Order: sequence, then structure tokens, then C-alpha cells
Amino acid sequence: MSFLYFVEGRGGMAADDLGKVGLGYLAPANTPARSASNGPGGKSGVTFAVVPHGSDVPQNIGFYPNKQTWTQIPGTETWLGYVTDAPPGPKDLLRDDAMGGHTVRLEDGNEWHIPVACYFDRSTPFPRKVKWTADGWEVGGVAAKYEQLYGLASEFWDKIFEGKGKDVTINTEINVAALALGLNYRIGPPEIAALELLTTFNTEEIVKKILDMDLFLDFVKKNQEQPDEQPLPESGSEDSSPDTSPPSPNSELQKDS
Repeated sequence: MSFLYFVEGRGGMAADDLGKVGLGYLAPANTPARSASNGPGGKSGVTFAVVPHGSDVPQNIGFYPNKQTWTQIPGTETWLGYVTDAPPGPKDLLRDDAMGGHTVRLEDGNEWHIPVACYFDRSTPFPRKVKWTADGWEVGGVAAKYEQLYGLASEFWDKIFEGKGKDVTINTEINVAALALGLNYRIGPPEIAALELLTTFNTEEIVKKILDMDLFLDFVKKNQEQPDEQPLPESGSEDSSPDTSPPSPNSELQKDS
């Protein structure tokens, strides 16, 4: 079951309009819609869903107040809703290009897949840009979609190792956790808040997964036991690989064998 959205004062909703109503983070997607003379705020507008290209159109598009829960997105004329007895979960919201990583159980009781953004040696499993030069192909920095999360994760490591950069606050951790969830799922702060997914405890756990902190602590432990025999694990090695394979919208997440 997907989220529903209601925008007051509109008669329709095209996929290209998502950014105009503050929902650009949900793209790319289809936006099957239905106009309505009355919505959750008592005004006319349009109800729509945001679904992956090629997926089935939800049958529950419309405003049915006795069966749905609606909240207005702060500072906008957009409302966010879902079927009260069937709130969306990770399987409903998973993106087609979700990245592999680790799972964390959030406050809805479901396991959510968290991408690893930056290892302690600053390497990353994220895709990187390539460009053509006079000398041939050249591999560049992290692909644009992943730059923000990689940069923030790298700053965490700078703070841990060198004490550089801004102090890490709980709001910083929440923002990073929300950004990571948004890379793998079709959600942003309004959807995360509506599902009440985050707490100060699980937010810290998400940040640890983004950094693959368990890998770092394991390396430190091994290095203390055998200091002359523990090179840094290479990105992509068995020691540094995430504990789950990249998820698929059509299959359950499975641990690597």
C-alpha cells in the first residue's frame, strides 16, 4: 500500500509537478490522480499516489476520511495520507535502484535497508562518475545522487579521527538518517514522520550502519590482537562487504550466504 497525497487548489497532477508541490524527492515516479471536491482540509483539490514506473495503479486513490489518516505537510497546501489499517511499509516504498547495506528495525517494527555510504578509509560502495578524456576513461567522484550522503558520512569520520568539522548533534544524525532512508525508499521527512519511524536510539544505529562502524571496530580489535598483521580491509573485500545483498522490489531482502 502506497502513500496518498492531496494538494489543495489543483485539478490534476503530472509526474513533472512533484517538485512544484514540495515532493521532488519522490521522483522519478508515476502520479495517478483523481480530482476531489473536498479533501482533508475541507477544500477541493486532487488526490494522487506516487508509484514506480510500470507498477499497478492503486485502487484506493481518493479521499475516504473514515478509512484514512491524513496530516498536512508543514508550510504547504499538501496533505499526506494512508489507509489507517494498512500503513505503507518498506516493501511498498522500496526504490528500484536501492543500494545494498545493513538492516535496522525501526519503530514500525519493520526491517529497513540502510546503505553503507563511507568506510573509515573514505572508500565507498556508491557508484562513481566516469568521464572521457584525451587519455581515455577516468573515474571521478561519487555520482551526483549519492554525493550529499557520502559527504556527510565522510565528515563524521573526519570528526571521529581528527576532531575536525562541526559538532555532531542529534538533529544532524536525524537528517543523515532521513537522507539514507530516502535513497533506498520513496520517502522523505514527511513520510518518515507520519510513520513515526525514528527515535534518538535507532537514529544513532542508522548512522553506525551508514559508516559500517562494525567493520571499523572489528578492524581495531584485530589490529590490537595482531598489530603487525592487519592491513586495512579493501573496499569490496569479504571483510568490508555489507551484510545484505542489494534489495529488489520483487523479492525479500536476503543475507549473503
